[in-house]
Amino acid sequence: MDNSSTGVAPDFFIVGSVRTGSTMLRLMLGHHPEIARCDEMEYLLPGIEMMEEGRPIQAFRDFLEYDRIFQLYDYTIPQAGTYQALSEDIFRQLSEADGRRILGGTIHNDFALLAKVWPNCKYIFLDRDPRDVARSVINMGWAGTAWHGAEFWQRAKLNWQELSTRVPESQRLELRFEDLVAEPEALLGKVCKFLGVDYTPEMLGIDSDTTYRPPSKSEAASWEKKSKPREIAEVETRVGKSLIVESGYQVSDYPAIDTGGLAMLQLALRNKYGRSRHQWQQIGFKWWLLRIIANKTGSQALHRYIAPTINAKENEHLK
Repeated sequence: MDNSSTGVAPDFFIVGSVRTGSTMLRLMLGHHPEIARCDEMEYLLPGIEMMEEGRPIQAFRDFLEYDRIFQLYDYTIPQAGTYQALSEDIFRQLSEADGRRILGGTIHNDFALLAKVWPNCKYIFLDRDPRDVARSVINMGWAGTAWHGAEFWQRAKLNWQELSTRVPESQRLELRFEDLVAEPEALLGKVCKFLGVDYTPEMLGIDSDTTYRPPSKSEAASWEKKSKPREIAEVETRVGKSLIVESGYQVSDYPAIDTGGLAMLQLALRNKYGRSRHQWQQIGFKWWLLRIIANKTGSQALHRYIAPTINAKENEHLK
């Protein structure tokens, strides 16, 4: 951590696995008159990792040039001389654009690292039934099997455990998606109290200016009707039934799947095929292949060429 930042430090982060309802939560918080919109800021984590590796700050600026999430917003790439200063300049831009005093962001991957840079920040962890997370991850094309979809939830739980050792309980709040859709006013009231503001009914009006609907109870436990027995068993075997119960969810009676070498190879091949098929259908085979080449070669020029088209195609499919 460095202390040379001239920007604005964040007040809180929403963290947790992808597909837990974090977008809904951040949109509702962003409708509070005192809370700025809680943009997705996944791009901050590579910056922290680069900082720890001792890489030059220009490497982070180069990364931001073609990062899909960063390019969604009207931020200018800061010219600050350190990673923390650069990141906090982004929050300064957010503060000036929204004109609200409480600043936050949303991050899903490796978020335990955030506490190394912002140990005094508040952290809101949003959980969801891992079987729903895995099913949704597959639908997004980020995994080809429920086994691999469950990894997103598993990693998030480990990150939360690690982050919990770095920040005191008074700076942490754990929520569940199922409670958010069942009693949104009560849960939002809890979040507002945690952030030091009063709840306002406007927070539920996300359908007035976004494509999202207000919370609905029907969105909880959809795995019970839509997941196949094999998919349920894959998730429960991977993350462990004890952790699912510990997280407040019931488990099925399905037996554990085979985790021998051949079975794992078959799962890996299904996952790779499922992900690749979804990606080339989404962005086109040409752009899918060019991205592979860019990642393999590390060509910045090729990344800059393909990023605008691929980012636009992927943004069309996100919700």
